[in-house]
Amino acid sequence: MAVVWLVLSALPLAAEPPLVVAHVNIVDVVHGAVQRDITLVIADGKIVATHTSRERYRLPPNATVVDGSGKFAIPGLWDMHQHFEGEPGIREFNMLVANGVLGIRNMGGVAKDVFRAREQIANGQILGPQIVACGPIVDGPEPTNPPISVSVSTPDDARRTVQSLKAAGADCIKVHDGIPVDAYLAIADEVKKVNLPLVGHVPVRVATLQATNAGQRSIEHQVGLRGASTVEDEVMESEKKNDVFAEAMRTKNFQLIPESIAKKGNYLLDHFSDERAHALYQAFVRNGTYLDPTLVTDHALTFVDDISRQPDPRLKYIPATQQEWWKPERGMLTRYRTPAYIAFRKRQFEKTLQQIPIARREGVRFLAGTDSSIAFVYPGFSVHDELALFVQAGLSPLEALRTATINPARFLGLENSLGTVQPGKNASLVLLNADPLKDIQNTTKIFAVIIRGRFLNRSDLDGLLKAAEAAAAQAR
Repeated sequence: MAVVWLVLSALPLAAEPPLVVAHVNIVDVVHGAVQRDITLVIADGKIVATHTSRERYRLPPNATVVDGSGKFAIPGLWDMHQHFEGEPGIREFNMLVANGVLGIRNMGGVAKDVFRAREQIANGQILGPQIVACGPIVDGPEPTNPPISVSVSTPDDARRTVQSLKAAGADCIKVHDGIPVDAYLAIADEVKKVNLPLVGHVPVRVATLQATNAGQRSIEHQVGLRGASTVEDEVMESEKKNDVFAEAMRTKNFQLIPESIAKKGNYLLDHFSDERAHALYQAFVRNGTYLDPTLVTDHALTFVDDISRQPDPRLKYIPATQQEWWKPERGMLTRYRTPAYIAFRKRQFEKTLQQIPIARREGVRFLAGTDSSIAFVYPGFSVHDELALFVQAGLSPLEALRTATINPARFLGLENSLGTVQPGKNASLVLLNADPLKDIQNTTKIFAVIIRGRFLNRSDLDGLLKAAEAAAAQAR
């Protein structure tokens, strides 16, 4: 079945004849309405016109006509926190496209692989989602992810790193936990000079309010729980004096790390302040800081014991060697857990879900991201899981859908080409069999995908998944 992928990917994008999708219902993710019985005209990878059933129009010559009756068109979905492996990650790309995920923000990878894949997709050499890429992660003197990280220690290091990543082709600068405060502030200043967004973790030496005020455009993996605690400064100060990681490495007692995380985390949650949370959310709104909580990863790491015991048909797309490291007793993020740490994660997850609708009512904008590559997080599939978790937290299906459509377009400055289904926009769409505004689970009921004007029917999408399954089997 791998031939199916090769045949599809070899077609030049501009060679596609005009495409007409007749009588489809368009989901307006801005206003939360459905425009019914619309005919879409697509040519050269763009939506060139929309017509109602009452309007007369001339069918483009040689057009391919698809009956969209009873179907719902939404913008292509985005995964705004994604990692892929390999050269160029074909298994993952197949899974993404087959699930209607037609754009990704790569949040750390080997630069030559990520940037090459971005270029190959853009020029039509391979089929895959549009890629916005940070390149390597910027971390402190002892990086957490050495193979895909660059280390900075001083402000001068930081400025040079930003300049070099800009020259290499990075679309954004991602920061990680270990960056010193002065180096972080230098990065925040330098990215403004080179016109790149600052995204990523809030480093452990940096206060959450300090990060948003410095101009960090997106914060990953949290809703601001640390910054909403009245003891944030106290905990940060204690971390300067007690290097638990170093002690764990010295003693080889790695349970010290989750024990410390649980102790500090519970202390922060014990002193959670609604007033401080309100002030922080208002700062996010004022500064244009988006939150990308990667709920599906949080859920997977919190409930990994239960999840690992449940059969999941999606495992066939994951190589056996990777599945082995997904086991709780093998995974680097799970094997040293303690009962206190497991209890803390459940408490933190519950608090995160509680705060999401509160932050949204304050005006905070969210992004859908998965941190794909974490155990039991599946490329493409888990974007739909993320949307469902947003709804579980208290967002409406419309608000959840926005996190993967119009919000990414606005965040990336691509609102003129992405995020809605209307003339002038890129023809990267998903056709669903049911209305996602009634039930967010309907985003999984995919009838077809249109990627840069190319129509992929259900058989094509199943072929992509078969090829992904074959690639996973070959990796064994």
